[in-house]
Amino acid sequence: MYQLVPRGGHSYLRYLTNDEELLLFSEGSNNVFLNNKYDRGKNAFLDCQQQFVDEVKKTECLSLPYRIHVNEGLMQDSSGSGECCSIRTHLNTEEDWAKALKFMLTDLKFILAWAYLRSLFSKEGTKLNPF
Repeated sequence: MYQLVPRGGHSYLRYLTNDEELLLFSEGSNNVFLNNKYDRGKNAFLDCQQQFVDEVKKTECLSLPYRIHVNEGLMQDSSGSGECCSIRTHLNTEEDWAKALKFMLTDLKFILAWAYLRSLFSKEGTKLNPF
């Protein structure tokens, strides 16, 4: 479990069990493709995203276009090609890394749309499951 600490371009996640910080940005001192701290932070962010989806699915239906494989740090196209792309920069190509980030952001857009629609319909007392 993590706490998100929003700091603009210097946001990070903090473990709830200790004070270790997992960066969601590159410190700039090294090539981003050699930065293990950054990879661990992005993987932890995927874990948070998956935990959210798992909680929602306990009571409601939420289907995302890309599947998260937290342990492997992968995003998978679950509706089309089945292609997997690594969120990690280490031993990855820029193209695959960018594709994984695109998959992650697309899932976040679905989550945001789901949350927005849910809030609209909960105010009206109507239950809607748009996804």
